[in-house]
Amino acid sequence: MEKIFIIGEELEFEAEVSKVLIPEGYDVEVVRDYDYALIKKEACDLILSEIPEDGADLYFKDLINTFECKVIAIVRDEVVEQLQECADAGVHDYIFLPLRSRELMVKVKCLLRKKQAQVENYNGVLFSNQELKVYINNRWIYLTKNEYRICKTLAKNAERTFTKDHIYEYIYDLEKDTQIQTITEYIYSIRKKCKEVAVNPIETIWGIGYRWNYDECDACVPCC
Repeated sequence: MEKIFIIGEELEFEAEVSKVLIPEGYDVEVVRDYDYALIKKEACDLILSEIPEDGADLYFKDLINTFECKVIAIVRDEVVEQLQECADAGVHDYIFLPLRSRELMVKVKCLLRKKQAQVENYNGVLFSNQELKVYINNRWIYLTKNEYRICKTLAKNAERTFTKDHIYEYIYDLEKDTQIQTITEYIYSIRKKCKEVAVNPIETIWGIGYRWNYDECDACVPCC
């Protein structure tokens, strides 16, 4: 059952959305006031969110990077001018109010279908979202869920260096008893698997953190 979050400040239409989606077998959860910090550790397949008054680009970038899922922006007349910010942030589609049930279902099913079959290419590495594997140096490497999320996030943001705290908070789902030190163990495991195909795509930036550096990597796997 696919999980769908509805995020907004005053979701007068939430009952109507739920009436459309729940009979189709979707697990729908409503989160109010853009306070989604409590759900950051939950897996999600699709998010429907209203556009905040300010900082739409940063807000949607955070959603997409945190949940790694498709996002549909709910558009009211007064926020149409912010659509460019939404597009720049990577929003996948839009629903304009008043809500039209058939349009909602078509867009939801289309995005979820694409997600299930999706293979993405980042810097010459293929990422299979369904099977949690990466194709690198002419070989598929199978990863755990957290290893996959770390690799994909680093590859998508190859120009950026991530600290351990960043990875801890935003990259992957963590159980309550997981420690930040576990990040080092995941990085070590990823490098060990990549060494089997003679690559080392994760570079340590000493004193800062990690970044994706597949183009210049070699077969040497440094310690974390």
